[in-house]
Formats: sequence, C-alpha cells, structure tokens
Amino acid sequence: LRDQYRWDLGRLALRDGEDALVNLEVIDNDTVSGPKLGSSRAIRLRLKNIKGEHQQIAEMVRELNSRMVDLLGDHLEKPMPEENNPARAPDMNQKFEQNLVEALKQTEEVMRRTEKDRLSDFATWSDLEALKRNLQFTKEELLKKQEQAQSADAKLKARDEISSELERMSLLSEDISKRLKAQEMASTAQDLARSQERLMESLEKLQSGDKNLD
Repeated sequence: LRDQYRWDLGRLALRDGEDALVNLEVIDNDTVSGPKLGSSRAIRLRLKNIKGEHQQIAEMVRELNSRMVDLLGDHLEKPMPEENNPARAPDMNQKFEQNLVEALKQTEEVMRRTEKDRLSDFATWSDLEALKRNLQFTKEELLKKQEQAQSADAKLKARDEISSELERMSLLSEDISKRLKAQEMASTAQDLARSQERLMESLEKLQSGDKNLD
C-alpha cells in the first residue's frame, strides 16, 4: 500500500540552520487484539541557512570591492613613466600584478558560490563575469601593453587606460555589493510578511475557537 502526504514544513516555523527530528507513526485498525502502532526511524531535517550563505557572499563582494579600490590606489602610486626610479618600480609592479591575480581568484570563487545562492539573481552573476573578464583583460592585455611601450607618451597612455579600467571595476564591484544588500533586505521583508500572515491566521483561529493552532 502506497500513499502520499504533503507536509507543509513551514508550519514548523524552523529558523535557518535549525534541525527537526521527524518520524512516521501508523496505527492499524485491528479490532480483535487492539490497534498496533508502527513507527519509522527518525529522520533529521535541517533547514538550509540560505540567508547566512548569502551574507557570506555579500561579505566576499565587499572585500572584493575593497581590493579593487586598493588596486587602483597601488596603480596610482606607481612612479610615472618620466620618473627615474628603477629600484622602486619593479617591486611595485610585481606587487600590483600579484594583487590583480588574487582579485581574479576571489572573483571566480564568488561566482562559484553565487551559482548556488538562491537569493542572488542572474544579473549579479553576469556582473561578476564581466568583472572577471575586465580583470583578465587588464592582466593579459593592458599590463603587457604598458611593459612593451617604448616612448614615455605610450607608457603614460597605457597607464591611464589601466587607471580607467580599474575605476570601472571598482564601481562595478560596488554596484554588485549594493544589489546583494538589497536582495538581503527584500528577503527579510518577505520573511516578516510571512510571519505576519501566520500570526493573523492564528488570531483568526483563536477568535473562532479553533484549538488546532500552529
């Protein structure tokens, strides 16, 4: 004998990350020796901490935005092409390129997490993909262009192109961070609305004399 029963887990009012132990009990209709009780093994249900995961992603994006701002600052602090400071420039260039690589890795990690995040939307992932492409373009194209430039004017032009690209990426990562914050606030508002609906339903049952309150 098979049957299905749809159980509204929302009635348990579990919070994110909380557990519930569930088992099924069945009583037969033996009228001779009396009803017999059958019980299944307990199953542990854990409510996925969706909000917590989303907050982690939002924090990673904020860190990414800070890194982009730092990259822009590091780039602007590098000696100008006409400045004669051969000892300082290689170290600063190496540090800048390493930070650029770390920013690219961080972006890829955020993208992987965003794919599984139920509160994030495609626009967020798409913007992260654009940020990744811009980082790769800066690392693989613009930096090489600056290194291969022969004249001071060509080097200065390449430097300005890198600055502009970093500014765009800083603004883009800031926009992503703001969107994630807005999504978090919208989710909280929805939870409050659902809680209010359950409260109103319980009050109506109470007023009607229904003892089967949630």
